[in-house]
Amino acid sequence: MTARSLLIATIAAFALVGQAAAQDVGGSRRLDQLEKQVRELRAIVFQGRDTGQPVEVRPAGPDPAVTALEQRFDGVDETIRQIKGQSEELTHETEESRQSVAAMHDQNGQLQAQLKDLGDRVARLEAQLAPSAGAGAPPPPPPSNIPPPPVDATAAAQAADTGRLGGPSSAPGAPPATAATASDAYRAARAQLTAGDYAGAANGFQDYLTRYPSAKNTPEAYYWLGESDYAREDYQDATPAYARALKGWPKLPWSPDATVKLARALAETNRTPEACAALAEFDHRYHTVASPTVKARAEAVRSRAKCGA
Repeated sequence: MTARSLLIATIAAFALVGQAAAQDVGGSRRLDQLEKQVRELRAIVFQGRDTGQPVEVRPAGPDPAVTALEQRFDGVDETIRQIKGQSEELTHETEESRQSVAAMHDQNGQLQAQLKDLGDRVARLEAQLAPSAGAGAPPPPPPSNIPPPPVDATAAAQAADTGRLGGPSSAPGAPPATAATASDAYRAARAQLTAGDYAGAANGFQDYLTRYPSAKNTPEAYYWLGESDYAREDYQDATPAYARALKGWPKLPWSPDATVKLARALAETNRTPEACAALAEFDHRYHTVASPTVKARAEAVRSRAKCGA
């Protein structure tokens, strides 16, 4: 059979099938497919006629290149979906972190406000207690021929030591101290002060300073000794303790507080000039770094001692 005959027979066959398919539901779609196949067969037949080569009809199927491209597109879509999911998770985590930071800022602001309010309340209470601490007859005015107050108020305060500081150890014959036993003794005295055992704390710090006079925290130990005496209103002994702590006017966190309390102790023991000199040193050395509470206490002592009047 020639190619022409084959083509005619094929067309006729597909025409008959097409007519039958057109009568079915959805026949129009099937007819379009048949017409496409007829065109393909026709092209194949004419190709064989023109070239004289055998006609090879391959089964219809998807183009491999198209299939590979579709797979690549599918892979890209999946990657995009994954990236989108990760981006949404990161956005959610970032929002949670931002909310946590904002909550922390709010809590910090509230805490600062509470601390300020507490400091103000303490300052007001101390200001109210300052006049009553020395209730009774006011101290006599200083004589007109009194010499000017010393520039270094701590030197005068140290000179007023009752002999308690630097005296013999309360436990003579104790074994040589080690760094561990010194640290234990210091912590024990601090624990007594924290627990409100001011007399025990004073004895503990006094013994510590006698045993370890060269310890690196000696100024702090003198400060806590002064605090132990000050809490019991033992201003006579608190004065030299604070003065020893402030020797050289150190720039430590407790220095402003110790200076004001030294001035208060001096004023309460009728040493007004020295008290005013201590307040002058406070203004010169610590006023810019002191807290509002300490500044308020300084003003209360200044008013009590009538400094500058």
